[in-house]
Amino acid sequence: MLELRTWGPEDRLDDTARATIEDRLPLDQEAEVSVELEIWPTANVGRRDAWRREAERRIARLGGKVLDRASISESGFTYEGILAGLSARAVRSMLDNPADVNGLATIEGVQSILPHAMIQSWPGTQARQPSLSTPGTRFNENAPIRVALMDSTPIAGHAILDGGVVIEDVHDLVRQSIVNQRGHATSMASLILRGDLCADSDALQDTRLVSVPVLVEDGLGTRSPEGRLFVDLVHVALTRLFKGEQPLAGDVFVVNFAIG
Repeated sequence: MLELRTWGPEDRLDDTARATIEDRLPLDQEAEVSVELEIWPTANVGRRDAWRREAERRIARLGGKVLDRASISESGFTYEGILAGLSARAVRSMLDNPADVNGLATIEGVQSILPHAMIQSWPGTQARQPSLSTPGTRFNENAPIRVALMDSTPIAGHAILDGGVVIEDVHDLVRQSIVNQRGHATSMASLILRGDLCADSDALQDTRLVSVPVLVEDGLGTRSPEGRLFVDLVHVALTRLFKGEQPLAGDVFVVNFAIG
């Protein structure tokens, strides 16, 4: 039997989202918990803006705050999102009673309430140094930038990457990554440009790489920055790379999105 009904609290806060949010709840009832609200992606900017303002008013009445917001309207892609910081008490109340008329799950313009999308890995090893004291071939520093790496921050001046990597710190994340912990992005840059970090491989002479960090490595592992909507981080990075009057790397035709 099919059930036909209007979109409601049980749809905005589905079982999968509820389980993940509940699993992350701290014991401290006053601790801040981040949740994402996705507004219906209508092309009508006025309606999206009104729905967003209503959601922000409701967040404030619950004692919370807006940590981040994003409004994206591209050909074929629309996104309106809010990252809200609420007390664990308020979040638990929402999970227990999503149909509360004063809660977030009853806002007409909200499509989904989701756990904060985060990238997190276990702490890894420190950035490796090459086995070679002097690399056999160096990069052509005048070569065009044809590859973009979206990861954490590589060591641009690493012995076998120097001259081949340009870092564009679009999101001001470089300072949050400890240099000797930048293992993953450094290894990925090497794989793209000359092979394994510790192998005796020739450097590509017709290509350089631009790195746009979207993750940080701070000794606790590789992770997405706190208080930011990850969809927006990626969108801004790609927009700065390819669009506008002065794109950062208009010749790039390969983007390595190395967060898996």
